[in-house]
Amino acid sequence: MFERVILMIISCNEYIIKNSIGEIFRFYLDSNNKINYDFYNDNSKLTDQYLVTDDSIIDFSLDIDNKDRIHLIYITNDGNLYYNLYHNNKWAKKILTQLDTKSNSYSNLILRVNNENIHILYSYTNLINPRLRTIQHLIGTKGNWQKSNVISFLSSKTKHTYFLDFDKFGNIHMVYTAVVENIQKIYYTFFNSSLKKWNQVPKLLSETQNDSYNPYILVDKIENIHVLWSISKNSNFKIQYKHLSQLGSNKNIWKEENLSLSESNLVYSIMLEEKDCIKIILLEKEKILSLVSFDYGLNWNLYNTLPIPTEVKIQIANYFSNYITEKNTNKSSQVLFYLNENEILIGKNLIDYLKSLSSTNVNPNIEVANWKNTENVTEEKSLQITELNIESKDSQLTNYLDIQTDISLLMSSLTDISISIKNLENIIRDFIIHFKDIDNTLLALKESIDINAQSILGVEEKIDKLSSKNSKKSFWSRLFKSNY
Repeated sequence: MFERVILMIISCNEYIIKNSIGEIFRFYLDSNNKINYDFYNDNSKLTDQYLVTDDSIIDFSLDIDNKDRIHLIYITNDGNLYYNLYHNNKWAKKILTQLDTKSNSYSNLILRVNNENIHILYSYTNLINPRLRTIQHLIGTKGNWQKSNVISFLSSKTKHTYFLDFDKFGNIHMVYTAVVENIQKIYYTFFNSSLKKWNQVPKLLSETQNDSYNPYILVDKIENIHVLWSISKNSNFKIQYKHLSQLGSNKNIWKEENLSLSESNLVYSIMLEEKDCIKIILLEKEKILSLVSFDYGLNWNLYNTLPIPTEVKIQIANYFSNYITEKNTNKSSQVLFYLNENEILIGKNLIDYLKSLSSTNVNPNIEVANWKNTENVTEEKSLQITELNIESKDSQLTNYLDIQTDISLLMSSLTDISISIKNLENIIRDFIIHFKDIDNTLLALKESIDINAQSILGVEEKIDKLSSKNSKKSFWSRLFKSNY
């Protein structure tokens, strides 16, 4: 029961922002519910700590735009929704709207800056009926704001969660938890950016009779939609995965894939896109597992397993990056991190650190064993050879995966080129047809012009004759009048 509660209440209350030059901002709430942030230089070293506001808040959210400006919103206890902008080491602040915190309870505040639009989402329940929950959506475009309801549903008494991602057209794809017949289930819905409307017929994704938690969604670079969530089973948890593919025979059909993982003491799971592969990161109490797919979710394989020492506290944060080596190749809305004294470790730095701890924990034991028993020299050499073989296999596997990645990237590029060539052929064909139509049109116009020219000549002759008659008539008229 205790493990179940741990999974159910997991949520990301911290944000890590990395700007284009690699500087890192970590935002979090202190014990008084005030927003603080730590500033790390491009070497991930802590240099400064700041208090953003003296306001005691209910919830907050952040994002970073293409100009390295940090956007921050938060709701105060008295219902003020503040909008803050950080640029050139300065904060600007204004009240965006007033929420009714006396009658409603607000949570799950989300801010996303997408192209020229600012999206703010939050959920609320009425204090009289706390299980009936509504998600609302504010869209800001050039200072004008529009509000709409996303959807209303029954939720559990524990912390409700929803998660969203954007595709390249600005559409929003969302997964959320709702209670149906006393079972917590996962639903999917979407926002059409052209119509500016939410779909009101959500798709049920979790079809088991077990409670489902912590939905996560990722839209990859070719618009496939990947959804991940956890289900409780026999006091443990299991990962469920479905995707909506834009390729193959299962195009536009939700399909579940088997991840070949047994039930475990799972804490949290996230997804990310890296180069041309999709990864699933599973955080357990004693280790981190990673799965990889090179065919956009059709097949998954175990990629790596890293033990977590008891003294290392791995945390979860919402993550947004403008750093060029990440922004152009990776996509990740959340990240695992570790605060190692005055250093923040994320991504590869965290992996390297855990690997170093793992090797450090192994080597001293070997040295102690050899010190106590000198007869184990042969065994030591055998162990060293085994370790070298393992490292060699790991190296071969890494090289193999890198080669597979390069091949997949090349195949993807060739496919894109092939599609571009076909599109170009179609465009050329259309131009040829179009030019033929233009030729025919020009010929028709020429004939029409010739006919019109002849008609104009005839009209001019008639006009000249009429003008001559009118001139004579008016001349004589004037003359007669002048004589009389």
